[in-house]
Amino acid sequence: MGGVGFWSEYHFVATPHHPASYPGIAQDFQHTFVVLRALPCDAFLGAHGGYFDMLQKLRRYPLQGPRVFVDPAGYGEFVLDAQHTFERALRRQQAAVRRKG
Repeated sequence: MGGVGFWSEYHFVATPHHPASYPGIAQDFQHTFVVLRALPCDAFLGAHGGYFDMLQKLRRYPLQGPRVFVDPAGYGEFVLDAQHTFERALRRQQAAVRRKG
């Protein structure tokens, strides 16, 4: 699993002072979450251990072996949390534009 986060400097909505980071960025993020939710996942690993609770899984590894990484529910929760984070940021940016408009 790669990163699904974004920097606070990303602009999903164009404002008079900042264009969107690129045309269609919000739609690209939305599409990313559609694709990620549709992908099958048995073994949940990621670019950073925090994505998949690596430290906790490594503590269980001596007793349970590699099956500790079989975590489709953890993958689903990770994707859903990332999607909610994106949606909150998008709503904040949209609300800011409406207030200024």
